[in-house]
Amino acid sequence: MADLRNSLSVAASAVGISLLLCSLPATSAQHESAASQSSADSSGAQQEPSEVAGAPRFGTAAERREEILVTARKTEERLQDVPISISAFTAEGLRNRNIQNAYDLAAFTPNFQLTTNLGRRLDSPSIRGQFGALNPSTDPNASFFVDGIYVDGTIGSTSLANVERVEVLRGPQSATFGRATFSGAVNYITRRATNEFEGQLNAKVGDDGERELGAWASGPLIADKLYFFAGASFEGWDGEWRNDLQDYDVVAGYSSTGYAETGAGTPYGQDFFGGYIWQENPQLASDPPCVIGESSNSGPGCAITAGDNSKVGGEETKIGTFKLTWDATDSLQFNLKYERAEAKDDHYVYLFVPPSENNCLHREGGGVNFLTGAGTALDARAGSRSGGWICGAVTDRGYTPKLNIPHLERGVATQPPSAAGELITSSPAPFIGLREDRNRYLLEGLYDVGDYQITARYARNDRKSQYVRDLDRSYALGPVATGLFESHRIEDAENDSIEVRINSPADKRTRWSLGYYWFERDVEYSQRDFNGFSRFVLGPQGNSGTINNAVFGSLQLDLNDAWTFAFEGRYAEEEASFESPTCDPATNPEGCANDTFYSFSPRATLTWAVNDDVTTYVQLAQGNKPGGFNYAYFDDDVDTGSDQFDSSRALIAEEKAKTWEWGIKGNYLDGTVQANLSVFYIDWTNQAINVADCIPSQTVIPCETQLIVDNAGESEVKGLELEATWFATDRLSFTLGYGYTDSKLEDYVDDELGTLLCPEECYAVNPGTEVFTDASLALQAEFGNVAGKSAPRVPKHNVILSQSYQAPLQDQVEWFVRNDWLYESKKYGTVSNLNWAPSMWNWNFRVGLDAPTWSLALYVDNVTNEKSPIQIQDFPLFDFATGYLAPIMPDTLDPGIQVYQNAFDLLPRRSRNAGLVFSYRFGAMSL
Repeated sequence: MADLRNSLSVAASAVGISLLLCSLPATSAQHESAASQSSADSSGAQQEPSEVAGAPRFGTAAERREEILVTARKTEERLQDVPISISAFTAEGLRNRNIQNAYDLAAFTPNFQLTTNLGRRLDSPSIRGQFGALNPSTDPNASFFVDGIYVDGTIGSTSLANVERVEVLRGPQSATFGRATFSGAVNYITRRATNEFEGQLNAKVGDDGERELGAWASGPLIADKLYFFAGASFEGWDGEWRNDLQDYDVVAGYSSTGYAETGAGTPYGQDFFGGYIWQENPQLASDPPCVIGESSNSGPGCAITAGDNSKVGGEETKIGTFKLTWDATDSLQFNLKYERAEAKDDHYVYLFVPPSENNCLHREGGGVNFLTGAGTALDARAGSRSGGWICGAVTDRGYTPKLNIPHLERGVATQPPSAAGELITSSPAPFIGLREDRNRYLLEGLYDVGDYQITARYARNDRKSQYVRDLDRSYALGPVATGLFESHRIEDAENDSIEVRINSPADKRTRWSLGYYWFERDVEYSQRDFNGFSRFVLGPQGNSGTINNAVFGSLQLDLNDAWTFAFEGRYAEEEASFESPTCDPATNPEGCANDTFYSFSPRATLTWAVNDDVTTYVQLAQGNKPGGFNYAYFDDDVDTGSDQFDSSRALIAEEKAKTWEWGIKGNYLDGTVQANLSVFYIDWTNQAINVADCIPSQTVIPCETQLIVDNAGESEVKGLELEATWFATDRLSFTLGYGYTDSKLEDYVDDELGTLLCPEECYAVNPGTEVFTDASLALQAEFGNVAGKSAPRVPKHNVILSQSYQAPLQDQVEWFVRNDWLYESKKYGTVSNLNWAPSMWNWNFRVGLDAPTWSLALYVDNVTNEKSPIQIQDFPLFDFATGYLAPIMPDTLDPGIQVYQNAFDLLPRRSRNAGLVFSYRFGAMSL
């Protein structure tokens, strides 16, 4: 398959370049025939030939282009008329770009970033540089919707197979879409039930086991009265990576007194804090003999880590959609939808970068230093408790995944503090990876009262997600802390919403809408850990709840034939709650949390229709995202009586952002060029950022490291989006998308950077307490100051350049060729800006045949085999054998604090891959 892949890529490169060069000249007659065109783009600004479902597939460019209608303001409008920065993709446009999921969608959209986090989980969409925290205790900054209904959790496991159109809305959408859309919204619009029979069959086969088989059909059950839509799809691929965990890939049996036997015939264990023994993978009959007295990393011995070469990164998605539309009367319509989606994924893939790659801010740790005291600084800037870092560009230099999958498959034996010397063995995991089921229900009524329209909707979403993962992503020695690493986590979530809205007549000079919205969500969390000191059986972690009530409305006033003023607003009240398993308002209020957030989100827009071809607008909008809670602070293991416990960090404050925007949309050069431009500035407060916090614990000394959300003081973002299409000839078109984002933190102290740089004076405490002195806090703030630093995971520039050409081959058959070039500038790993993923160019190629009833195409994605990592993540490697003790300082309560080295992992980019796609159309789709 590798040889075939290379051959296809070379052939595709030659064909694509030659066709591009040959087709550049355009005659004046060709320009003239394209001059009358004015249409919406499925790449963002304009519509390319043959990208509208049902559009003619033959003839001139003029016959191929149609307008895209969008519902960004909950009413149907021409894309070019809406004073919002929008990228809209039709179903045909998605397939032409080989866009399979939301992550592909982001790559083709200016100023929109979305990457997988721990697989298809913890989505954190970033629009216009407003990146969010990777944490389930807070909602994303931009949210996904399906048919206008909020999607809870990840969107990655939702297929695009039954979608008619996708709209990516940039800028605050709180006034229209509500909570958690203060940087933007992405709306999937599924196909409608129609009064005319039509349908399509789609299939794909490609490298690494990539496959797709799907079909949909729509038509009347009772002519002019009752219509249906039914669609189903299966998609998947096996992943291109294999786990590289080797036998004995761990230092075993190491303690403060060296290697020691933990029992006759048993593997060596790790001495944690006074003799708590953790025995890793149990010995199996198929393992090499256990030879007492030999370390496991130096040859045959106790096989505490068996090797593993299983596939990682594979994904499967199934989705089915069923709709009914009933025209009860000429003025009353009912719509019913049921959709089910299932995801079944292997363990996610990350490439492990060991601490030996740290090239800055590192100390010499481990070995003798662990036994005798502090490490010796190798980088003069390194703080006394620095675990080292990677500075500069981080590239994929052949790193491999290292996941302790055997650990999860075999179970683990541990002697926790609560066991009184008893060795506890947990049972193996039920599966490895992700299993997720979703059910979506929608009932909608549309009633016309004269020229007024009343819309009422009820929606329900159920989600059950199970995830088994090795989160430390290193070799198997593993971490001490509970709740963060190898675990089986279950989330049961359900949410209900009701929306009632009335719209005034759309043909009046004054137009208005008024509505009410109610939303309720409940999520139950359960978790079982495999190598901590607790939760060896699956047990509850807590319940979170959200109730949102809002009223919203809009007013549009045509000041004259050219000027229109619009004002939209939403007033919302949201109650958020969390209950730990031990929550009792009377006896244990520390395990309960409840707070209410109030907000008003306005948007004011002034639009000027310069002429029939050009429209410009100015806009001021305020977005709001309700706050929440850091659930880790409510765990029953938290030591709330400790001097270090800070209850204020349990609350996540609501985020606010004001956006000023100017935009222009127009057709130029007699309609051969269409271009949309928007320029924006964002003032952002209480930005949510992930940090690692050491929370006082009753069992883990001195505290337990957990990933929480902290609020930055202030940030600002400025940038622009440009989307343009040039119809060079009847057959040849080019599109350009460009996003520029300059996102900076204005007021924030990064604890991680402070730890990397801080001398021991940063950690002095008041005598007899665990509270830092004012002087030490000032030093921490000084060394951790990241004011002026750029946002992580956000490229400053991204470019989408596309070329499309098609021409007759024979009667009723055309051939086509398409090239897409995608560029992203470098992306910083964290707010410290010390390291980054290098810039990347990605070239995708497509060539094929198109007929009225079928199409066949060959695709090659990532032709140049671009290897720049998609994302960089850091984590402390909880490995006693490679750590060291911080220096002993006066007035420090715990001078022997253990310091761990930092390790990194990379989210790899998929390599060059090729395949074939086939579509068969029938009914009205084939006309």
